[in-house]
Amino acid sequence: MRNRLHRGRIAAAGLAASLLGAFGLAACVAPAPRGGPSTAEEAVATADGAWIAARDGVLLRVHAWEPAGAARGILLLVPGVTGLDTRMEAPVTEPLAAAGFAVFALEPRGTGESGGPRGYAGNASLILDDLGSFAAWGRERAGQGGTAEGLPVFLFGHSMGGTFALALAAEMETPPAGLVLVNPAYKYRPLKGATPGFGDYLRFAVHWIFAPRKPVVDMGGDPSLLEDPDDRAEAVERKASPAVQGFQSMASMTAARKIMTAAPRNAARLSAPGLIVEGKRDLLIDPAGTDEISAAWGGRGAERIRVDGAHGRSSALAGMETILRWLAEEAGR
Repeated sequence: MRNRLHRGRIAAAGLAASLLGAFGLAACVAPAPRGGPSTAEEAVATADGAWIAARDGVLLRVHAWEPAGAARGILLLVPGVTGLDTRMEAPVTEPLAAAGFAVFALEPRGTGESGGPRGYAGNASLILDDLGSFAAWGRERAGQGGTAEGLPVFLFGHSMGGTFALALAAEMETPPAGLVLVNPAYKYRPLKGATPGFGDYLRFAVHWIFAPRKPVVDMGGDPSLLEDPDDRAEAVERKASPAVQGFQSMASMTAARKIMTAAPRNAARLSAPGLIVEGKRDLLIDPAGTDEISAAWGGRGAERIRVDGAHGRSSALAGMETILRWLAEEAGR
């Protein structure tokens, strides 16, 4: 029994080590878990967005950036498990909306205004089921676009959200018109400021065994140690944001890891084209992993560009001109 427990703790420690390296910049987050609505009855819809009911009754919040005129396409922003801050996303989403795309962003369960226990995203199946509900909702909006075929639907994912977008696209009954992935987190490198110490790993291992749903992992790390100034500034913002759920459970991390490691397999299942944006200053993502995703991509494959950006928002902004061009071309097919 003692040997089994020891082996379990070692395995969990290894899991925590690999996951936290991948999530360090993708989820620089708030310093403590918070309460939130957990059922449909406890959440109240507001006028500036929408709510989607998950299969278990939890309400998931959707935010919108819509063009002034008729939309030329729908773009679904696929999140990672820690969620998003709409104010921080605006520099990326507003140019997309100005170019004629209706942009919708999902707050995953356990974060922000969405329901569910804080810091617990569920298992991999539940994460993908929530994303599937989001995609179905977006497809319904696309069908209201005023054309016989409806508007084209695109997926946009950054870091962990990039690998989640691959998994979602592979499962969609009607494939999306295309995917835009910014620094997708499949393989990664150790990063100063985002990697915990040995004692942290042991603590995570114990929680993985005895309290897997407890939010125990501060995925924000120490932003002050990040070398790139763009990533450091963004990490500080996310750390202070009440909309981002920083502390995550080992159950959430295990589920996310399962989806992330399937990235090349999911890319091989795609018929939709893709655009992969890679930051030249990204110290977290291993380009070898992006090579694998690109090489495996099905259909017409994926176009890749390298831009003068780091891991976070700076790469999306640096690649925005190409992103807008690519989306316009694919929307016009």
